[in-house]
Amino acid sequence: MFPQDPFSGAPEPLVPPHAGAAPAASPLLANLNDEQLAAVTLPAGHALILAGAGSGKTRVLTTRIAWLLQNGYATPGGILAVTFTNKAAKEMVARLSAMLPVNVRGMWIGTFHGLCNRLLRAHHKAAGLPQSFQILDTQDQLSAIKRLCKQHNVDDERFPPKQLAYFIAHCKEEGMRPGDVPTHDSDARKKVEIYQLYEEQCQREGVVDFGELMLRSYELLRDNDPIREHYQRRFQHMLVDEFQDTNKLQYAWLKQLAGNEVDGHFEARGSVIAVGDDDQSIYAFRGARVGNMTDFVREFDVQRQIKLEQNYRSYSNILDSANALISHNSRRLGKNLRTTQGAGEPVRVYEASSDLAEAQWMVDEIKQLVRSDGFERKEIAVLYRSNAQSRVIESALFNASVPYRVYGGLRFFERAEIKHALAYLRLLENPHDDTSFTRVVNFPPRGIGARSIEVLQDAARAAGCSLHDAVSAVPGKAGANLGAFVAMVDVLREQTQGLNLRGIIEQMLQSTGLVEHFRTEKEGADRIENLEELVNAAESFVTQEGFGRDAVALPLDEHGTALTQSPASQGLIQESLSLDDETEETDEALDRELTEELGASPLLAIVTVEKSDKVKCECPECTRYVHSKVHIVESGDRVLRFGSGCFAKAYPGAYSARYESEEKLSENKVELLKNDVAGLARLIRREFLEVRRARLRSKKAAERRSRAAVAAIRPPIKVQWIEHPKIDADTGETLSPLAAFLTHAALEAGDNQAQAGQDAVQLMTVHASKGLEFDGVFIGGMEEGLFPHENSASDRDGLEEERRLMYVAITRARKRLYLSHSQTRMLHGQTRYNIKSRFFDELPEQALKWITPRQQGFGSYAPNSGSGGAYPSGARNSLGFKPETFASPPVPAQKATPSHGLRAGINVFHTKFGEGKVLAIEGQGDDARAQVNFPRHGTKWLALSVAKLTVVE
Repeated sequence: MFPQDPFSGAPEPLVPPHAGAAPAASPLLANLNDEQLAAVTLPAGHALILAGAGSGKTRVLTTRIAWLLQNGYATPGGILAVTFTNKAAKEMVARLSAMLPVNVRGMWIGTFHGLCNRLLRAHHKAAGLPQSFQILDTQDQLSAIKRLCKQHNVDDERFPPKQLAYFIAHCKEEGMRPGDVPTHDSDARKKVEIYQLYEEQCQREGVVDFGELMLRSYELLRDNDPIREHYQRRFQHMLVDEFQDTNKLQYAWLKQLAGNEVDGHFEARGSVIAVGDDDQSIYAFRGARVGNMTDFVREFDVQRQIKLEQNYRSYSNILDSANALISHNSRRLGKNLRTTQGAGEPVRVYEASSDLAEAQWMVDEIKQLVRSDGFERKEIAVLYRSNAQSRVIESALFNASVPYRVYGGLRFFERAEIKHALAYLRLLENPHDDTSFTRVVNFPPRGIGARSIEVLQDAARAAGCSLHDAVSAVPGKAGANLGAFVAMVDVLREQTQGLNLRGIIEQMLQSTGLVEHFRTEKEGADRIENLEELVNAAESFVTQEGFGRDAVALPLDEHGTALTQSPASQGLIQESLSLDDETEETDEALDRELTEELGASPLLAIVTVEKSDKVKCECPECTRYVHSKVHIVESGDRVLRFGSGCFAKAYPGAYSARYESEEKLSENKVELLKNDVAGLARLIRREFLEVRRARLRSKKAAERRSRAAVAAIRPPIKVQWIEHPKIDADTGETLSPLAAFLTHAALEAGDNQAQAGQDAVQLMTVHASKGLEFDGVFIGGMEEGLFPHENSASDRDGLEEERRLMYVAITRARKRLYLSHSQTRMLHGQTRYNIKSRFFDELPEQALKWITPRQQGFGSYAPNSGSGGAYPSGARNSLGFKPETFASPPVPAQKATPSHGLRAGINVFHTKFGEGKVLAIEGQGDDARAQVNFPRHGTKWLALSVAKLTVVE
C-alpha cells in the first residue's frame, strides 16, 4: 500500500541530546554564531526560530538537517523539509549534497505544492485520481473555467471567469468543498454551483489545479488513517521555512503529518521546527496568516524559541531604520537586528517635484553608482509599491540607455508560445486533457472555428467523454477538420516513439507547424527563440533529474504501455482529406462554404471600439449608443449597426458571425463604422476571406506532410513497452521523462519567484523583492495613499502589513538605501498631489541624510497636528491631510503649436510607444496628424495636438 522507503535499512534514529548538552566538535558547526548553533543543535521537540532578514536562516536549516543525519538522529527518509519556492528547495538540496556524502534526491524536500504532488502520485488511487493526472497552472485553470462558463451559458459579465477562479482558489485555501461553502444570496449560490461543475469537469478530465493539489492531499491524510499514521511514523523531523507565509490549509496539512486531535486537544508527535519572521509577513492578500505562528506556539506547546538577530547583509544605518520602523507594529513576537559591519552610508532621502523628476534622479544616481562606486547594474534594484509606477521609471532608464529588466515579469513557462508547445506535449501524454485540446485545436489556425468547437463540446457533454473521444460524433466538414487534428496528434505520438525528450519536442515543433506559424509574425523571431529554448530546458531537465540525455521519453498508459495511434489516425488518407492542392478558392466559393457551415446568418461581424468612439444603435426602436460587441447586420439591401440586446430581440436564435474581425477596430475602421458601415463590412469580408484562403493553403500543406509521414511509418502499428522506465525509488511512481518534464513545467509556472537577470538594473514591486538582496536599493513613491497604500490607511491590520512591507523593502539593501517621494504623480491616468509617507516620521533621524530640504514641498503626514505641513490645521481631517488631497482635478487638454516641425523620414520618441519613424504627415494646425511606425507597436496615426513627439537626433 505504501511506497518503499529506500532508507528503511538505516538504524533506528537516536534521540538528540537534551538542551544544554555540549555538542560534539564537528566541521558542520564551524563558523556558526551562538544563536545559529543553538538552533542547529536543538534537542528533540517542537521549536520556533525567529529568523531576521539576512540572519543566515537557510544555512541554519540545511546545517540542522545535515547535523541530524551525520549524528544518526534521523534517516534521510525520516526528514520532511518544506520551502515556499522551487529556487529555495533546489538551493537546500545543493547545499546538503555538498555537506554530506549522502544521496539526498530521495529526501522529501520541496515546496508545499511539490510535496503534495509527490504524495498524490504515490497514492493516486486512494486520492481518487488517475496515475497520469496533469496539473493546471493559473492560465490553464482560467481557460478551463471560461470553457465551463460557455458550456453552461454563464453570464461572464455578472460572473467574470477571473473572479470565479479567485473564488474557487479561496474556497480551497479555506479547505471548503462546494457543499461546505455558506450561501446567503443568489450570486453565492450560483458561484457554488459553478464550483461544483468545475470540480466535476476536472475529475472527468483527470486534471488538478494548484489549490486542488493542496486540498486533495490534506483530505487524503485526514480521511485515511493508515496513510496518515504511516507518514507520522516516518517523518520524525519536520522543518518548515517561511512559516509566516503559510495559509490556513497549509497549516492544517502540516498538523495532519505532525499529530492528531484527541478529545479536542492537539497531540503532536515527532519534532517540528518552524522557521519564520512575523515582521516579514506580507502575503495576506494570498491568504497567508501571520497568526499561524502564535497558533503553532500554543497548539504544539512550543517551549523553545530562538531569535536569529545577527544580520550579515546590511550596515547598521539600514538596520536601525528597519528596527525603528517595525517597532511601531503591535502584536509582534519581537526581535532587533544587529550587525558588526559598522554604520555605513546614511539612508538618502529625496523629494522630487514630480514622478518624472523622481525617475530622472534615480537614473542619475544609478549612473553615479556604476561609474564612480563600481556597483554592478544587476546589484541595483528599484522597488515600488504599485506596478503602475514602473512605466515612468522604465521610460527614464530607456531614454538614458541604461539596461534594465522588470523582475517577476512574464516568466518562461507562462509565455503564450511555450504554453502552446506544452499543450501539444500534454496531448501526447494524455489525449483526454480537454484544456490542452482546446488551446491548440485551432492553433496554428486550421479552419476549426468557435462554432465547430461548440458542436464538439456538446457532443462530448452528451456522451460524457473527452473532446478527443467525441470527434467521431461531429458530422460534416467540421468533423473532418477535427478528425485531421486528432490524426495529426496521433501520428505525432507514433513518430516520437523511441525518441528522447529533446527529439520529441523538436519533432512536435516541426509537425505542428508552430515554428512555421511564428515565422510569418512580425515579432515571431523572439517566440521562435523561446521555443528553441524549450528544447534546451528539456535537455537540462533530463540531465539534472538523472534520466540521462538519451532516455526514451514515451508517454505511458496506466499499465506502463506506450500509447499509439487512435482509430482516427488510421483514416488519415481518406477522400475527405484528398483536396486538389492547385485549386485557389474564390471569395464567392469561400462564402458558399461559410453559408454551408454556419447557415445564412444575417450577422456579418461583431466588433468593439473604444468607449469614446461609441456609435448609435440603428435598431428602429432604440436610441442607445454602443461600443462593446457592436453587431454588424445584413438587413435586406442595407447593413446596420445593432447592440447585442437589440440583435437578440430582432433575430431570435443562435447566430454566429460570418466573418471574424479584430477584437478592437483600428482608427480607420472606426471611421468606417461611424460613416460607412457597409464599406466596413466589405473590408472585413475581404480581410477575413484572405485569411481563410491562407489557412486552407496551410492546411493542404500540412495534409501533404501528414500523408508523407503516415507512409513512412512502419506497418503494422504495435504496442511497445518501455524497457527502462524511471521508477521513483521513494514513491514507486513510474514516470516517463515527458510526464516528469510536464509536471516540472506546471510547478515552475506556478512559482512566485523569477530568475535573476543579467547585468541590468532590476525593477520590481516590493512583494517581488522578498528573499532577494542588492548592494543598492531605491524605494520610490513613498507618499500617503501609495506607500502606505490608501486601501490600508484606515485599517490597523492593513497598515501594519504595509509597515511590514516597508520593512522588507528596507532590509533588501546591503550598502546603499535611497528613499524618495514626489509632490505630484501621474498614476492610473490621474495626477495626484501628495504628502510624504508617515513612514518617514518613524525612521531614526540620525540614520537619514536629506538630499533636499525636509519641508520643501506639500508637507508630511501629521495625524494630530497641522504643523510642519503645507496645509493649515483647520483644513485637515483626522488623518492629517485635506480630504481633497487624493482628488484628481481635471487636466485640460494640452494643445501643441501648429508648427510641429515634423516631416516624413525623421525619427521621433513617444512616451508610450517608444522610438519610431514618421511615415507621413497630413492636416494643418490643430487637425494635423502623423503616421508613425513603432517597431514594437506597429504603425499608428497620432494627433499632433495631443501626442508629445520628440525628435530623435
